Amino acid sequence: MVGGGVEDWFREAIGLPFQELGRSSIEFMIRGSAGGEEKFRARHKVAMVSLESWRALPIPEDMRAKMRAYLQ
Repeated sequence: MVGGGVEDWFREAIGLPFQELGRSSIEFMIRGSAGGEEKFRARHKVAMVSLESWRALPIPEDMRAKMRAYLQ
């Protein structure tokens, strides 16, 4: 469920708000409600990593510039 939201954001820039934009990571805030009452709150952090070394990579500046519009 959370992973699907992240994938949609990257694919379609749906505007899933996120709280923190780090050097190589993004932290999303996900909230769910029913009947106008918040029922859950989750934080989900994803990082850009090398597929060869599995070490963190900096987010390219062109991507960071687009992401900044979604910071909350």
